[in-house]
Amino acid sequence: MIKFGLHWPEGSRLLDIVFYMIRKPDEFIIKQGTTRADLYLEAHRILWPEDDQHRWFVLGMRRIVENQITVLMGSASSAKTHTMSCHALITFFVHPLNSFSMISSTERLQPLSFLTYSAKWRVGIPVILIIISTGK
Repeated sequence: MIKFGLHWPEGSRLLDIVFYMIRKPDEFIIKQGTTRADLYLEAHRILWPEDDQHRWFVLGMRRIVENQITVLMGSASSAKTHTMSCHALITFFVHPLNSFSMISSTERLQPLSFLTYSAKWRVGIPVILIIISTGK
């Protein structure tokens, strides 16, 4: 099988290939004709095929991947927290011993509001969810 200009053993899973590529340096990724952001979007499509990759999701994911610190501002229900949660989970799956993500929202932080995002863990990885609330 050939993917990203490289030969992979027969039976290689696409998700394993994408995660391998994400672990590589930017110079290697670009040499293979893709970008780190495209790899994150591909991983998202594989992990959660039912999720819509609308223009705000794609733009948000690209900016998160391209920058060390990202602040997303926008209207309600424009997938800001959802996008950051997907990025955080993919980063954790790729680097489980060397990743940290902090996601904050201006909404009242209640445990139920994070169930939507923690449901993404259904891919079989244990969850530790810490919620710090300063809500009124």
